[in-house]
Amino acid sequence: MYNHNDELLINKTTQNLLSNLKIKCKVIVSDFLHILKKHNEIIGLLWGGSISRDESDEYSDIDLFCLCKKDQNTSLVNKIIDSISKDNRVDRVVSQGIFQWLGQTITIYFKNEEFFSIDIGFIEYSNRNSFFWEPKGLIIWDNENIISKNQKKIQELSGYKKYPFFSSQPILHSILMIKKIKKNLLRGHLWNCNEYLNKLRRNLIFLLRIHIINAEDFLGNPERNIEDVFPEEIIIRLNDTQPQILHTDITRCTLLIIDWLLEIINSDIVKQETIDSKMIEWYFVELNNSLNFLGKENM
Repeated sequence: MYNHNDELLINKTTQNLLSNLKIKCKVIVSDFLHILKKHNEIIGLLWGGSISRDESDEYSDIDLFCLCKKDQNTSLVNKIIDSISKDNRVDRVVSQGIFQWLGQTITIYFKNEEFFSIDIGFIEYSNRNSFFWEPKGLIIWDNENIISKNQKKIQELSGYKKYPFFSSQPILHSILMIKKIKKNLLRGHLWNCNEYLNKLRRNLIFLLRIHIINAEDFLGNPERNIEDVFPEEIIIRLNDTQPQILHTDITRCTLLIIDWLLEIINSDIVKQETIDSKMIEWYFVELNNSLNFLGKENM
């Protein structure tokens, strides 16, 4: 256990975040922040995720982003894993590999805590300016002012442009997915079709979320927490696009999404994606051709 009155945890930002946790988890996080602070190789730490955005619930985990002094931090990560694993509250430390949005990642699971865990991402120094520092994440420490400068750049961007995990051309990508679905239906590769249909639905949800209900302030996949932001009628309609792994049902769901995409284009939303009238015309042609093709397939 550590002295929780030192300079790190006097920080009001940290105290506010900790106040969102139950007492046992609050102590655990405080202790693990101290463990990370002890390593001079970590020159900055951002607390991100749903807790920092004030969107957490009793099932939320902790997301910590560590800026490292150098690249190739395997030895540092191993030292931290070794230190953490000795804590008798820890059930398992899992090394997950490298993720675009977390860097080299470990996850800590705890005894008697089914839903509480801590994800720690280690960001290499050479990626300091290209890494996505969550715009609503809260800085715990930042020795060289690197995190704050890069976070400010992201915060100054407008709308969903500040979130790098989105498709920049969802209608175009939807058409490409529809083409793949048609090919794989002809081949009888229904599981391939299902995968492409999931991607197609994700593009549709992106369009609905960003352009229809203007709920652009989110991270990760566009379908994240949609039950909390979409009207019930949209959820019901989306539910109907989940197919069984059957030729006829995949075709039916693809047709439903194509109809929906045509509605969106007709509502002038597409103008926010491109101003090329020839491209818009091509969208209509391709989607209507797919309607005809799949309609015949489904007869």
